[in-house]
Amino acid sequence: MATDGSHYDFIVVGGGTAGNVVAGRLAENPNVSILIIEAGVGNPREVEQIITPAMAMDLRGSNHDWQYKTTMVRRDDYERIEKPNTRGKALGGSSSLNYFTWIPGCKPTFDMWEEYGGKEWTWDPLVPYLRKSAKYHDDDGLYSSDLKKIGPDGPLPISHCELIEEMEPFRENVIKAWKSQGGEVTENIYDGTMNGLTHCCVSIYQGKRSGSWWFLENKPKITVCAEATSENLIIDKADKSC
Repeated sequence: MATDGSHYDFIVVGGGTAGNVVAGRLAENPNVSILIIEAGVGNPREVEQIITPAMAMDLRGSNHDWQYKTTMVRRDDYERIEKPNTRGKALGGSSSLNYFTWIPGCKPTFDMWEEYGGKEWTWDPLVPYLRKSAKYHDDDGLYSSDLKKIGPDGPLPISHCELIEEMEPFRENVIKAWKSQGGEVTENIYDGTMNGLTHCCVSIYQGKRSGSWWFLENKPKITVCAEATSENLIIDKADKSC
């Protein structure tokens, strides 16, 4: 908890999916201190609805949701009505409210950034960082050992969805229907080619949600100031402090 008169080398406004990663990386330097200002609660792992995957839908419209709405769009060829746009208001941001699917996207989509001058955001230079964030678990050894590469030793635990026995007939029928149309069944959609039917990974491990708060684990130089907002940054012109 932040106390009056405390000084920090870095202040991160917003402890969400990006803010916590930035803070966690900064804290790899043991000589700096970091303050995170978070508008929501700072203890997401103590909130049952956040940590329990089956309760994810209960978070929509709750105190842990910014409760944004999409914009009404009306034109001759298209109409979009106002809909809830759930965004996380808790440490972890929207990783505390999302629906867990851990899919990196496809290579051609990333590679489009080069056209706009963002070569460093294309697939090849970016994929090591996508994988750096996660720790893949296959405790029962059900999947290819090659999948360890998608999360070799990152802070955020991921795994495959647990297979519910009662759903087995449905799964088998889906696979049968897919194959009957010439579709491919694959384990690997993580090398940039997203083509086929797969049993995807999720940001769930041992029945509990994983969120970006994992990037703050065992980082004693990080302080979280929860349930606080920042409206303006006042910069001291003399020493450039904030």
